[in-house]
Amino acid sequence: MKESFFRTMGWLHTWVGLLTIWLLITVFFAGTLSFFKEEITHWSQPNALKNVPHSILLSQEAQIEHGIEVLKQKAPNASSWYITPATDRKPYFEVAYRDVPQQGTSTPFTSHYYSANDANKEIEFIETKGGSFFYRLHFDLHYMSPITARWIVCFASLFMLIALISGIIIHKRIFKDLFTFRNGKGLRTWLDSHNLSSVIALPFHLMITYTGLITLIFMLFPYPALTQFDGNMKAFFEAQNPTRVSTKSAGNIAPIAPPQVWLDQVYTNWPNVRIARVIVDHPFDQHATVKVYANTQNTVQDERPTLLLDAHNGQIIARGNESLSTSETFYDSMTALHTGRLANLPLRWLYFLGGMLGLAMLVTGALMWSLRIKAKHKKPHFGVQLVDTLNLTMIMGLPLATAGFFYANRLLSAQIAQRANVEIAIFFTILGLSLLVSAIRRDKQQWAYFAKLNVFAWAALPICSAIAIKYPTYTAFIEGNTLAWAFDLAFLSVALAFGFVAAKLHRKHSAAFSPQPKVIQR
Repeated sequence: MKESFFRTMGWLHTWVGLLTIWLLITVFFAGTLSFFKEEITHWSQPNALKNVPHSILLSQEAQIEHGIEVLKQKAPNASSWYITPATDRKPYFEVAYRDVPQQGTSTPFTSHYYSANDANKEIEFIETKGGSFFYRLHFDLHYMSPITARWIVCFASLFMLIALISGIIIHKRIFKDLFTFRNGKGLRTWLDSHNLSSVIALPFHLMITYTGLITLIFMLFPYPALTQFDGNMKAFFEAQNPTRVSTKSAGNIAPIAPPQVWLDQVYTNWPNVRIARVIVDHPFDQHATVKVYANTQNTVQDERPTLLLDAHNGQIIARGNESLSTSETFYDSMTALHTGRLANLPLRWLYFLGGMLGLAMLVTGALMWSLRIKAKHKKPHFGVQLVDTLNLTMIMGLPLATAGFFYANRLLSAQIAQRANVEIAIFFTILGLSLLVSAIRRDKQQWAYFAKLNVFAWAALPICSAIAIKYPTYTAFIEGNTLAWAFDLAFLSVALAFGFVAAKLHRKHSAAFSPQPKVIQR
């Protein structure tokens, strides 16, 4: 009975993992990069990258006041104004607006960016998604409905959680395997690698998978809220946060108060607060309102405390997310833990390391399944060929496509229409070509070719970037621009890792085809 139970758990662990493993590799890969979303976005804007980030000299009040003055001149008739102050990770502040939409249509944001050191210095931005592409990719996928994508990711996450739990059950020597690694032992080495990457970061794997499901709980289980609010989910969310209630324009012109009037009210209620964003709805209208969002910084809270104020006199209309119920605190804490926005730099690197170990766990699991089946069946069948094709595509093609995305950011002209979409199209084109090439051939030599291609792509990326934006690494280092030279160092580190893999694959390929010495009979 006991052996039958463990055999069933082993079967469950294998198949629930294998059925979604390549989607999970994409989700983990994009999600891991998302922990540095702001930094990737900053690197993707050459003019902002060359604007060496010193300590922020302008106060948040000065940034907001300057933003209001800019918007009064550039967009007096807009439906909404947005001001996002600079942060330690983003040394520029954003001033944006949205025009009044025509009936049945929506209008995009128009944004302007200014240096946090000098409000008069506008920074010219290019059209790119930057780190937001990887952030959205890990739960919205791409080229499909976001709702459909989230359902797919939900089921993949559920399968991941089942695989983790069943893996713990069948892991009879979980602590011993933490200190076991046998190199050069073929399938046993892959098993040790899988066990090691699983056990070292097991708390992280469980946390990130479970909290990922919690973030979409209202999509998975909307019925209590739908029952309580007669099927109106919008009313449910407005009840949780009164500042979500949107006001309509009155159509009567009325001047708004100077920013200092409502900022005084904000700082009276929130002393020493860091403001994350300011939104002015219907400026110069009788119903004009101001929403001020607090930066939660390193607290375990994802939903930002919000004040809704009258734009004419600064009086508070509503407050939100300041005191949460027990259930709200649990949900919000789980969301905060998943997104990692609460993390300072060392903790963000720990998140990144956990994500990389999750990738290693998935990759070694996929490779191990293929090797086990090949050991049992001398003749390869369609299932093994399909797995080998997808393994080569996702393990080697995904990093190559990411390098292509970064090359596109540097080499595409700023005047190209839909430039951000072209960058993304290049990413998926390279991934699609990798799939095609992998379907044709997927032996060890092909793995070596892909590894060498990755070495070249990632090693040449700092050179390409320096030439394209005329900002070499040594200049960034001398000027103290840590972000710029750190990215170049990261690219070279990826190239070095693939170089190690290419060398190992080359040695194995050479050994497999080297002539065997003849034995002379005496």
